[in-house]
Order: sequence, then structure tokens, then C-alpha cells
Amino acid sequence: AMITPGAGHSVHWTDDGIAIGCPDDEPPGTAQILLDPDEIHDRVVEQLTHSAMFAAFFRENAARALLLPRRRPKGRTPLWLQRRKSSALMGVALRYPRFPITLETYRECLNDVFDMPALTELLSAIRRGEVNVVEVQTPTPSPFARSLVFQFTAAHLYDTDTPLAEKRMAALTLDRSLLKELLGETSLVDLLDTEAIENLESDLQRLSEDRLAQHADGLHDLLRRLGDLSGKAIKSRTVGDYKTWLTTLQEEYRVVAITMAGEGRYIAIEDASIYRDALDVELPNGLPPTFLEPVEAPLESLLLRWARTHSPFHSSKAAQQFGLPTAIVTHCFRALEEHGKVLQDTFTGPQAAADPEWCDPEVLRRLRRTSLAKLREEVSPAKPDVLGRYLPAWHGVGTKRGGMGRLEEVLDQLEGTKLPFSALESHILPARVPDYQPLMLDQMGAMGKVVWIGCGTLGPNDGKIALYRRESVSALAPEPARLVTALDKVGPIHEKLLEHLESRGASFLVELQMAVNDKDILPALWDLVWAGLVTNDTFVPLRGLNSKKGRTKDRIFRMAGGRWSAVRHLHTTIPLLSPGPPDSTTAALAKANSLLQRYGVVSREVVLHEGIEGGFAALYPVFRAMEEGGRLQRGYFVDGLGGAQFALPGAIDRLRSHSKPTNSACVLAATDPANVWGSLFSWPEPAAEASPRRVSGARVVLVGGRPILFLDKGAHSLVSFPSTEADRVRAIKALQSMTGFRVLRLKRIDGVPAPSSTLAPVLVQQGFAEDYLSLVFSR
Repeated sequence: AMITPGAGHSVHWTDDGIAIGCPDDEPPGTAQILLDPDEIHDRVVEQLTHSAMFAAFFRENAARALLLPRRRPKGRTPLWLQRRKSSALMGVALRYPRFPITLETYRECLNDVFDMPALTELLSAIRRGEVNVVEVQTPTPSPFARSLVFQFTAAHLYDTDTPLAEKRMAALTLDRSLLKELLGETSLVDLLDTEAIENLESDLQRLSEDRLAQHADGLHDLLRRLGDLSGKAIKSRTVGDYKTWLTTLQEEYRVVAITMAGEGRYIAIEDASIYRDALDVELPNGLPPTFLEPVEAPLESLLLRWARTHSPFHSSKAAQQFGLPTAIVTHCFRALEEHGKVLQDTFTGPQAAADPEWCDPEVLRRLRRTSLAKLREEVSPAKPDVLGRYLPAWHGVGTKRGGMGRLEEVLDQLEGTKLPFSALESHILPARVPDYQPLMLDQMGAMGKVVWIGCGTLGPNDGKIALYRRESVSALAPEPARLVTALDKVGPIHEKLLEHLESRGASFLVELQMAVNDKDILPALWDLVWAGLVTNDTFVPLRGLNSKKGRTKDRIFRMAGGRWSAVRHLHTTIPLLSPGPPDSTTAALAKANSLLQRYGVVSREVVLHEGIEGGFAALYPVFRAMEEGGRLQRGYFVDGLGGAQFALPGAIDRLRSHSKPTNSACVLAATDPANVWGSLFSWPEPAAEASPRRVSGARVVLVGGRPILFLDKGAHSLVSFPSTEADRVRAIKALQSMTGFRVLRLKRIDGVPAPSSTLAPVLVQQGFAEDYLSLVFSR
């Protein structure tokens, strides 16, 4: 983390974690603690000398190099005296950027102690969304934090080994180029884009069309920012009668004409003394004394301004501009490099030792950002199969992490989407939470973290539901419709049930039966459930729909257990916990964030598939505002989807990380949001006349992101898509390993009896056995 100097912060780190002590009441947020993975290496190098570890390793290296002599050849030097000598030596050594003991200490810390590649990968995974960061507040330190507090003394034992001034100078005086050689890092010439360098040079030199000077004041500002310019150079940077402007500015003593390097130049009067003291330029008479005061380090000031206003350059180019020998300019730049004011590296190509290449640090940062943006623009949009590989990974399908914490993450990602309950519990949740049990979902509901709302029936034994965090219902869930519009046929029982629940609150089945004076209320009650008007505080009734075993009385209890309540109460009671009910903008933002969390990349097709009220037009202003605020990127990321696509920055990197074809296979429920086929993209043309559909109970086997096999709801009919023999074998093996059955009996394949299908020989080879008009696989 980057901690503000002088603010009283203290940082302690061990192998167990990092503890940051903050003097303020409000601790830093995640954005302050997490660093950009592209900058983490430079940040660590800058702060390394502030650590006790650096002091300890420096002392060991200096002792091995015999730089800490003993008082007596056979005697042992006390540790306190070793530290004192090491501290004195470090205070001097850090002033020299190429001192071998200092470089070896950096190499040892960065290579042998710190796992910098793993740290960079972790931060990149956080940015891509593969790793979540959870903020918690506890009244007392956690067991991990408590152990870090106890280790404070050991962590800061060597804090006083290095004087403060030397600590601050250490990272600035370090020879970065030599350190890169020791660490084996890639040269910048492979990273910086040539066109980006040329465009930035035009911007810095005010040669771009939108940066040209258009009046006399603009010309004066041009000379003040760029320094000396010839008449020809001024002409190329102005629009208008620049000669008249120059005459006016000279008469007003704002511009001075000088001769430098055998050529007539113009400078701003504020720079008169700088050019006189640095280059012995002869100034005209009559200039105000205020602008003739002596200047400290004038040549360094000219060279720093040159660096700030140019993309990477060689010493010879600056020497030619100022009429100086290249060796003198190189010497000055090396002195500036020791103080971290310029950087020396191979930026644009091979360079001679006598004519090195230089760049201003801020200019280099801009070049890196521009080059990276250009590379991202040049990347072609991902194909559908790439999205088919990315989305299951984005949802964590096949992860080994389990437990209630993992289930909570999954439910947050699935929040608001309409899913068949039977597929949710049998396929969708187990694919993401390996140790999932129905009791875990019941516990989430009992704790009040999750509520469910019906979204339509799928027959007598199943229906679609949407899951919501309790505090998000009013923002994400649609307002319950009126009874007469929600149901086609409204009876007296419907009216009495809904009236009772809205007026009296949550009630058990017996209370509802007494309210309507009728025991047979289950059909009417479930009508209200699937219309989105009534819900239950448990998931037991939903499971009871598909229950066929046991006595009728037990089945009725399973279908009507728990407490029933009106959905309208979820909209009216929850806002009492917040400042007020969400307005349309807040609700649109919540829906946009929900889609981004679920898909990472959102387009018109995604919004239409989710059935968001108002469609893509309702959320487009929100996405555009998020893009302008830097929270999203807009582009054409996925081929085949609408042109207006918005994505989280981490999702883009993760999507492109799946661009390389793979042979991995996974089995998904056909209705799983992680399955892009049949929703965002049409199904590929099947091998025979068949119509795969996204129905509850059906499964699809993907290999490398493309559908290879489709198993229907009853698990008796199989549809294959055109593929290679190897991919079919991988898909069959994945089908055999899926959970939820002991015997898989295929009766029809591609519209024909299974034994006579073209896929039958491959299935038999993989362990299926021929039976009467079917192929059977048993575990």
C-alpha cells in the first residue's frame, strides 16, 4: 500500500500478512491499499531501503565482502557494533548508484526474498476479478493481526540503521539500468509503441493542430513552456501572423531575441538570466533588472525542461539544440539521473555508450499508458468460443473453493437473474460450490441474507425464481404487479390470501387456511408465488414441488412449510434501513452493477436476455456515465454482439487471457448464465435435425468454449454438434463424470435410436454398453 509520508502511519509485515496502523479514525479503503500491478515493481524499489530487511541484508553482504573489519582478527565483533558500522557504511554507499553491495542487496531482496512475480500476478488477478477483496470491520484485531502486533519490535529493530536523508535518496540514486540487468527485465524498446512516441512528441512540442498558438499571449506561453525557438520553429507552432506577435511581445519586454548556436532564437523574458548564466548568451540592453537576477543550476534547468517537452531523446540532440559538446550534456544528464529527475534506458533502439538515451519520468509514464491503450485497441474482438471459455471461469465454475463464504459470492453474482429452481440446486450451484448442500441455502435464508421471488411457473413441479440480497430487493426487483394484472384468473381465495398477507404480515399455512376458511389453498397460494406476489422465508416449499415420495400429508407440509409473506413488504420495509426508497437512477445503477458483476462484459444482447425492464436504452446512460468516470471501458470486445459494449477493466484482461484455444471440457446446465449458447449466441448447427433449447434439466457439454453435446431434460436424448473426434471423446468423458445420476441411459442420439447413431461406436469405446434400443453407462 502507498502510505502518505508524515501522516503517522506505521506498517508491519511478516509472512502472515501486512498490518497498517492509521492515526485517523477512518482507515484507508481498498483503492488506497491495492496498487496497480504495472507499477508495483517500481514502488517496491522506491520503498525498499526504508525496510529493516534491507538494512539487515546490507549488513550481511558488507560483512561477507570484508567491508566491516573486526577489531581483532580472532575476535568476534558484537552485533551492536556491526550494526553501527553497517549503518555508517550504508549512509555513504546509498549515495553511489552503482555500488556493488547496494545492488546485490536489492537483487537479494527482490529475487530471493520477495516473490515479485507472484505479487504482480495476485494484483493482476484482483484487477481481472479472479480474486475478490473483502473489507471487514472487527472490534478487536483478528488472530492474524494480533500476531503482527506482537512482532512490532522485531519488525522495526533496524529502522534506525539508515539516516532519514539517505533513506529518501536511496531509491533516487539507484542505478535502475544495472538493476534491470541483474534482475533480467525486458527492455523498454519492446514495450513502447513507435507511433505513440511520435504522437507524444508532437503534443509536447505543441505541433499538434489543437495545440497551436493562436494569438500573441499563446506565443508567449509557447516560448515559456518550450524554451528557445527559431522563427521557423515558431511558424510551425502558430496559426496567424506570428511576426507581428513577436514584434509586439518584444516591444512589451515579454520576448527577447538572442543568438545561440549560430542561429537567431527567441526566448521568454523570464528565461533571460537562465540562458545568460547557462550558455553565456549575450542579452540586449535595457531589460528590466528583475529578469537579470542570477539563477542557481541554470544548465540543469534548461536540460530538465528539454526532457519534459520531448519524448525519449539522445544526448546529441539536446547538445545540438544548445550548441554544447555531447559529453558535457551527457555528464549533466547523468547527474540528474542520480537524483531521479531523468531516466536512462534503451527506449527506441540501440544506442552508443557516448550518446545515451534519456526520458523524463512523467513522459515515460504517459508513453507506457498510451502504448498499452494502443495495444488494447489493436487486439481483435474475441470470438464466441472465447466468451464461452471466459464466462464459466468468470463465474468460478469448477473452482475448488467451497463453504458459506463461497456460496455468498455466488449468490451475489447470480442476484436478480431468473433461474429454474430445480436447475439452481441440482446443477448451477454445485458447479460453483463443490461442497454445496441444500442446508447451506436454507441457512442463508434463515439469516435474512437472501430472499427469493417467483418469476413464472414451469409446470406443476418447477418454476423460475430470482434471488436477492434483502437490502437490494427494492433496487433490483420489479415492483409487484396488481393482482388483476398478475393473474389471468383471479378467484376469491387469491384475493383473501393476498389481502391477509399484506395487512397481517408473514403467516404460517394454518393461519392462511383460517383467514380464508378453506384448507385447499395450495393451488391459489402457488399462483400468487409464481406471479411474484408472495414468497416464503425458506426454500423447503420449492423443493417440495418436486417431491413425489412419502405420505400426502408430509408432501403438503413440504410444499407449504415456513412462513409466507407478501413481496410488497420487501419493497416497503427494507428502505427504512436506508435514507429512503431508491429513485430510478439508483435502481438503474444497481441493475447495471449487477449485470457487470455477472458478465463482466455487457452489451444489448445481455440486457435483453436478462429481461431488464426498459431494455438496453434504460441502462445505456448509466453505462456511459460509468465510462466517463473511468469505471468502465467501452469498445468492441466480443465479435457477434452489439457494437455498444461496456466492460470492467479487469474483465477485458481476463477475456483476452482466454483467447488461446484450449481442450478443457465442462458440463453446464443449459439455463446456466455462464452458458452463452442459446442466449447471447445461437446454437451451432447440430449434426442432425434437432432443436437444442435452454430448458430446465437440460445440460450442455462445452469443449474449449464450444458446445459439443447437448443432453435433454430427461437425460435420454443426446444431440451432437460438428466437432473433431478428440473433442467428442473429451465431451463424453465430461458427461460421464457429471454428478446427479448413477445410470445414464441414452435412447436417442441426433434424432435416431442410440445404437444406430454415428456416435454409438465412440460411446461404446468410452464405456457405454448396448441395451435394448439404448446405450447405458453405469458408475
